Amino acid sequence: MILSSIMKYCFSLLCILMLGCNTGPKISELCPDISFSDDQVSGFFSDLEDALNCAEKTNKPILVVFTKWARSNSTFEDKILIDKSVQYELSRNIILLVLMADDELLGEEVTKFQLSLCNEEIQPVYSIINHKKELLIPCWGYSNDPKVFLQQFKKLAKLNEFE
Repeated sequence: MILSSIMKYCFSLLCILMLGCNTGPKISELCPDISFSDDQVSGFFSDLEDALNCAEKTNKPILVVFTKWARSNSTFEDKILIDKSVQYELSRNIILLVLMADDELLGEEVTKFQLSLCNEEIQPVYSIINHKKELLIPCWGYSNDPKVFLQQFKKLAKLNEFE
């Protein structure tokens, strides 16, 4: 009995250390692929912890969009997310997280998190963080110009060159 337990333990340890076996969820389960169509975006996160887990597993930064249900965020969807260069970055290099500051259940937590990062409560506001909730790029406010987002992504790329 003891020998059997020791062998199972050794096999598990060997599997994890030598063979790279992973008994936890796969990255594809933690991080859905973002996809874009003419009228919608799917595969983005709306839960902070899920986005942080994905970011940690993939070593990608997170673009956090702080907005409200009561506020139409159609500019972000209609002007920013339709841009092919923005889509490229979000599908390959950056995780998208949309948090609602007026959500009935999580709104207070979202607002506190936004204040901790950006020192302001106005929406929409955008930030780029890592999996430790550390701000990588200073927050910026409303823009309907995809070039603003691409400039922020370039700042992030330059920052990563020096790490």
